[in-house]
Amino acid sequence: MTEILNRKSIRKEIYTVIIPVILENILQLSAGLVTMAMIGRLSPIDVSAQGLCVRLTDMVWCLFKGISIGTMLYVTREYGCGNRENIKKIVLQVSSTVLLLSIIFQQFFFWKPDWILSFYNPPTNILLNGIDYLQIIVWGLPFVAIMSMVTGTLQGVGDTKTPMWIAVGMNTVNIIMGYTLIFGKMGFQALGLKGAAIALVCAQGIGALAGIIILFRKKGVLGPIRIEELSGWNLKWIKKVYGAGIPASFESMFWQMAAILISKVILSYGEIAFSAHQMGIQAESIAEMPAIGFGVASTIFVGRAVGKKDKNLEQQYMRELVKGSAIISICGSIIMIFFPKLLMRALTTDAQVIELGMYYIFLMGLIQLPQNLSRIFNGALRALGYTKLPMIIAGIGLWGIRVPLSYLLAYVFHVNIIAIWVIICLDQAIRFIISVIFYKKEDSLLKRWRKEVISE
Repeated sequence: MTEILNRKSIRKEIYTVIIPVILENILQLSAGLVTMAMIGRLSPIDVSAQGLCVRLTDMVWCLFKGISIGTMLYVTREYGCGNRENIKKIVLQVSSTVLLLSIIFQQFFFWKPDWILSFYNPPTNILLNGIDYLQIIVWGLPFVAIMSMVTGTLQGVGDTKTPMWIAVGMNTVNIIMGYTLIFGKMGFQALGLKGAAIALVCAQGIGALAGIIILFRKKGVLGPIRIEELSGWNLKWIKKVYGAGIPASFESMFWQMAAILISKVILSYGEIAFSAHQMGIQAESIAEMPAIGFGVASTIFVGRAVGKKDKNLEQQYMRELVKGSAIISICGSIIMIFFPKLLMRALTTDAQVIELGMYYIFLMGLIQLPQNLSRIFNGALRALGYTKLPMIIAGIGLWGIRVPLSYLLAYVFHVNIIAIWVIICLDQAIRFIISVIFYKKEDSLLKRWRKEVISE
């Protein structure tokens, strides 16, 4: 018998799952915005240097995030079977490899920062500030690796609230220490951008420590560690988790690689333009974070409907998800379109940066609805078995439209930077259209491919 839920119960079910995810993302964003606002009161050079370094470390984060997703998938499966020993094996085995990878990246970035940052061909002052910042924040990469595994494990057993509370503590430490060290409060010397880097690493370390304690305490999810459990690697679990997680990593890396190339284009317009771009991205994230929660929810709930072979239930979930995301997106768009200057003033006091950044925020406000709804349709496509399709759609938009047209307009036609931002909007709109078409025509266009994917 087909299960038909009324709208109220479906809505309650959806928001019970996504609210902790949304709150966690908002908390992460809030710390980033506060930190960016503090750095924005230093100089455009510091803002630009920090932005370049974040692009690089975000590439590594993409790898950790993908592996975390793979871990979550297998932890969920074993948790459903009641096999806690396998859960512990998965987490310990995969965590050891991720930790090793983080140390390799850490050492590479620490010893070769000038070589890496020179890719952007930045002015000397930005390069020097970037080197100082990068050589500090890379010490937090192992902590980021640990936190990604903690989050994947907890979500795998159905706990979305604990990662949120870890984020609360971590962000609080980051803000307080950042304010103290950046501006030299409570008797400390003002360290500027270096202070922001130190505060970030300390906050990440505290978050990682809290996660380890929560997982491995006596009454924790995994329980205390025995010495024999730390010996050797089980390639079976490592292969399975990496096999599921690497495709997700590549999709995120596509985004980061494109962002690095676009950053190089924006930097060619000068320090003010790049600073305005960075500030605009931070402001835009205010409306974007809730949409991420809806994207995750679409994968979860459409996946449930597929498992029950209930097309009607799938459609009910999608209607509520689209409606909820649309309301939030429209509210965000109104703020960005009508109050762009107010948002920029909250992040920086530099008049030139404010005046230019307003155009970025305004344009991104126009595209919020399709940009955020595309997350829901891509999440649904993943749940339907097309795990590679969102990556392909992203590749079409990023590498077929955004990157080549931006380079063409900047280096061949030498247009104003606003035209580059218009191209970014065009990319978002086209990817939304493609996602909707594939989802709506899923039965006719992708039926054969779906059977092949499921059979694997």
